[in-house]
Parts: sequence; C-alpha cells; structure tokens
Amino acid sequence: MDNMPIFEDEIGSTKMCWQVFGLARPEGDWVEFDISLKNRYFNYKFNEAEFLNYGFLLDLQEELHKFLDNKYEVNTIIDCIEPDWKFQLCNGYVNFIVLHFEGGMTYSSEEYVFYLGKDNVANLVKYLDKICPLITDEWNKNEKVREEADNCFEPEGEET
Repeated sequence: MDNMPIFEDEIGSTKMCWQVFGLARPEGDWVEFDISLKNRYFNYKFNEAEFLNYGFLLDLQEELHKFLDNKYEVNTIIDCIEPDWKFQLCNGYVNFIVLHFEGGMTYSSEEYVFYLGKDNVANLVKYLDKICPLITDEWNKNEKVREEADNCFEPEGEET
C-alpha cells in the first residue's frame, strides 16, 4: 500500500518511528513495517525487514483503547509473536519491552524497556486508528485470494 502514514513520537530522549506498509502477501496475515527506536545508547532499526501479525495490531489497538479509557487490567501483557517485543499495561503507564538479539539468532538476555506515558499511548492509538482500517480494507479485498490459497491444500477428489 502506498502513502501509509508514519508514526513518530519521543519517549523521553528516545525517538520512536513506525511505518506500516500493509499486508506482506494477499493471502497472509502478516503486515510489513519499519520500526526504529533510537537514543544515544540504543539503536534498534529494521527497514521493511519486519513483520507484525495482523491480529496483533488489532489486539494492541483494542487493549490500548482500554488503557486510555481506564478499563484495563493492570499487568496485562500483549505479546508479539514476531518481532520479539511486548507491551505491558501498568498502573498509569505502558512498558514497551524490546528483547535484544545479538548476531542473528543468538539470544542475549537483555531487555530494553521503554516507558510510554498516556500521551505516548494516545499518539500510538491515533496512529493505529488510522492504519488498522486501511489494513482491514486490504484484508477484506483479498478474501478471495485467501480462499483460493486455502483450497490448494484440500485433497482433490475426496468426498467429505
């Protein structure tokens, strides 16, 4: 999808940028995106190399709305399958936790935790409110493609 909005915000001295580009494949449920988190000690950046699960974006949007409306459970954790981060809803703030990997798939036990205040969360929710309907429209337009992809896995000639 062309001309997708970019999300930018400051978390203390850290600049956070996201840009979601839409579904990675018409028959899939993964969304391509760029993300960067940068300050003088930390530089986490992936350009068009990451994928988010479409359902995760919708869950994140829903849970962050609950957070802003004070209708959330403290210590709710929203895990992301890929990449390796999660959001933890705390009492009045949200922790955005990035698990750090060194040299490919060798896991290091480092976690970087970014504190998101209500203003940061409100900005992120505004972004999600813009992009989620666009992705949902793309998802709905590709329903026939997904059905055809699903059908290719059904054995031919067998009666059910």
